[in-house]
Amino acid sequence: MSQMEYTGVSGFMRALRSHFIKQYPQGYVIGSLYHNEASITYFPFTPVALKQRQLKVAIVFNHGLRRFEVWLAGQNRQVQKTYRAIFAAQDAQGYRVPSPSDHGFSIVDAVMVETPDFSDDQSLIVDLERGVLAFVSAVSPVLASKK
Repeated sequence: MSQMEYTGVSGFMRALRSHFIKQYPQGYVIGSLYHNEASITYFPFTPVALKQRQLKVAIVFNHGLRRFEVWLAGQNRQVQKTYRAIFAAQDAQGYRVPSPSDHGFSIVDAVMVETPDFSDDQSLIVDLERGVLAFVSAVSPVLASKK
């Protein structure tokens, strides 16, 4: 990815994060934007109920694959291990449960937009918002059943 492309993605991710902050002022914890030019750029968008379980939902741009993903991640490896076992043992609602060796952060994940069109930011934001909310709606009942 060229520096120009990286700068464009970073700007879009800032705009996306701002959109979520404006649209969801309550009920969610929205974290800082994290950059790693070589691999991913992401920010957490986590329902308070998941945060209380030491979990977070991350909206991720995967630089290597040039796509948007959503991840359910744990605060630490023990939390990840516990919840990965829960999702591996039952229906993950059609989402992927990666093995710990795939990458160390995701408990459950999904591709939201395979080939993003950055020329239409507003449509892309709508698509990502819809994907994130569907993901949260799908994984939350699984977690609610494991108190």
